[in-house]
Amino acid sequence: MSVDKKTQKLNEQGVDGWALDPDCREGDSNDTLRFNPEFKGASGYREIFSLDDGFQLVKSDVVFEKDTEFAVALDTLIKFQFRLEGSGLLHFNEHDDIPLHEFSGGVLLQPNGMEKFECYKSGEHERAVTLLVTPEYLRDHFTSQDQQYSSPLTFYLDTPVDDVFFSRLPMTPEIANAAQALYNPDVQPGFATLYRQSRAQELLIYCLELLSRTSKKPHLNLKSRDIECINKARLVLEADIAAPPVIKDLARDVGINESKLMAGFKQLYNQTLHDYLRSLRMETAKSLLAKTDLPITQVALEVGYDFSSNFTIAFKRHYGVTPSSIRKNRAIITSVI
Repeated sequence: MSVDKKTQKLNEQGVDGWALDPDCREGDSNDTLRFNPEFKGASGYREIFSLDDGFQLVKSDVVFEKDTEFAVALDTLIKFQFRLEGSGLLHFNEHDDIPLHEFSGGVLLQPNGMEKFECYKSGEHERAVTLLVTPEYLRDHFTSQDQQYSSPLTFYLDTPVDDVFFSRLPMTPEIANAAQALYNPDVQPGFATLYRQSRAQELLIYCLELLSRTSKKPHLNLKSRDIECINKARLVLEADIAAPPVIKDLARDVGINESKLMAGFKQLYNQTLHDYLRSLRMETAKSLLAKTDLPITQVALEVGYDFSSNFTIAFKRHYGVTPSSIRKNRAIITSVI
């Protein structure tokens, strides 16, 4: 698939201070454009992949060696961004600044031609994936008479954008996995385009589902420090899924009160602390079952279950199949190969 004219136009309008890398093509494919920063104090690249008319993927891998600010102006697009690493700030001349936190997601719309300024501190390493979607693409592919989107997204599908709209999206395990897969696709180059298309569609569906679910829920006014504390709590859970601290101790260790930790975590990740931990345990267990020869009892212990029977019940409730069936299917595949 070649880079369509719409994508080329977006690239020309939205990369001030960035130079097109003429050697960015992947093999014989020409669906990719890579840009390198021209301004001093930054190194790395941003790649733009054309997935379909009105649907693009941007991969960012940029290190900022000094405090940096640059302008980006795009057509009216809906931008779903997921930051895997690095923090920053979006600045608009006539709108409140929007902080961008590490391991966070969000959806952004801005009026046609409005400049936004991306601001980064020295030492930040931006690793992110962004979906650029036109309202027409959403209308054509995701709307029907029996399907409704939450306001204000529905409103913007048919109405000119006259102000900045931004809403945070939780980095659930499913979203984080899809974003990471788009950042580092683990497939042969010949399948990369098809893989990106399918995983980007998957990520977009997760986003639209979350927007429809969370549009009417109460919203906490989380300060930057609150978000940092909640992110620390997430890292603590991920570091020791077998024996994590109880919520009371976790809240004290990261410096936030217990109630704000629980409510704030649900707001940021759309899951309770317990549900998030259970998802991590199940994903780790599934990987161990598929990739190692550890006995099921040992897998259960590795993810925090003292009794394999309790682990089996939890695993089947989560995936709909037993741990032994995962191991059995792996054995069948291995014997065939």
